[in-house]
Amino acid sequence: MYPRFFNPSDLGQSLKEVSAEVMKAGEKNILSRWFHSAKEVDLFIWTDPDHNILKQQLSFFGQVVEWNVIEGLKTGLIVEEEAQGRPHASGTEIVRFDSKPQKTPVEQAIELLNHITALKERERQALLGNFNDPDAGTNLPAEEFIRRFGSFIQRPDQAPPPAPASVAAGWLAGFKKIASWFKRR
Repeated sequence: MYPRFFNPSDLGQSLKEVSAEVMKAGEKNILSRWFHSAKEVDLFIWTDPDHNILKQQLSFFGQVVEWNVIEGLKTGLIVEEEAQGRPHASGTEIVRFDSKPQKTPVEQAIELLNHITALKERERQALLGNFNDPDAGTNLPAEEFIRRFGSFIQRPDQAPPPAPASVAAGWLAGFKKIASWFKRR
């Protein structure tokens, strides 16, 4: 078997969109897109109805670089857990995230994104922005964050008037629901 070399141009050009589906997150729709290459590369993008990226994950040769609007940038490895007590059964692949993002996989992911021909330029720039400046989404002013991502949380004007202290708790609970949805994906 030949050794695998990281060639961002070859890998990026080999990715093709293989799936797009709308999923429900509470009452809202999320578009999930999957780009795949037989060269061990996958790109997943989740967007809201306004085309805001909620989460993106790029994996290549077992490395994972992920950004999401709740947790920001993460890196990790895909590992296979053995099937306990079942000989000949295949294990489950899971992502083990690093305690802090690692520089090299992020740089490689950025290189790879620059060569994905299956993306529109606007999409590429948005994905690159999240990997280049991962805190930009989480450091938005509250009004802008709510404008972009608040449609996934019940707004106070759509519910019975809460007590003043419970407004923040309601928003926090909504964000926790979104975060738990991401962790299941």
